Amino acid sequence: MKPLLIIFFLFLIPTLSFSKIHSLGLLTDDYGIVTKKDIDENEKECTEVEPFPPHFGCQMYWQCLPTKAAKVTCDDLGPDDSPSVKDHIGELTLVLADKNEFYNFSMNHNFGMSGCRDLKHSILNVMKNEKTVCVLGYYADKENHTSYWIIDRVKSKRGEAAWFHREKKKKNPVF
Repeated sequence: MKPLLIIFFLFLIPTLSFSKIHSLGLLTDDYGIVTKKDIDENEKECTEVEPFPPHFGCQMYWQCLPTKAAKVTCDDLGPDDSPSVKDHIGELTLVLADKNEFYNFSMNHNFGMSGCRDLKHSILNVMKNEKTVCVLGYYADKENHTSYWIIDRVKSKRGEAAWFHREKKKKNPVF
């Protein structure tokens, strides 16, 4: 009986995962979504990785949050002042909630409504039928129970969405 148990555990051990990503750039559990490669890509951009909250804003942080009460909006801010652009300006916002805390993610700039709608659709597609989504962004501020972030990337087990098209190099792009 003992040899069978030993053989069983020898086959079981490779399938178990005892390692978890430990990084200052990951604020929550990774839920099997954020990888070491994601963390490394992010941390190579910042020479001084700091614990949260940061003092000077070089570090982006990953956090994985429930999608249950997620809201993605693309607000029309009116016409663009540029004569060459016939599109209205759009402001994308992703709001997630976890317990009594709210996480408000916005872009670092506004862009045309058509691009805003495309990115909104991509983010909704990444979150579709997912319980958890991971978001990479810069911390901006916190007031009461709402923290404000500049969004860089959204990722789930379904794929990714980002304004900067980095995910097109990946296997499961959504945008």
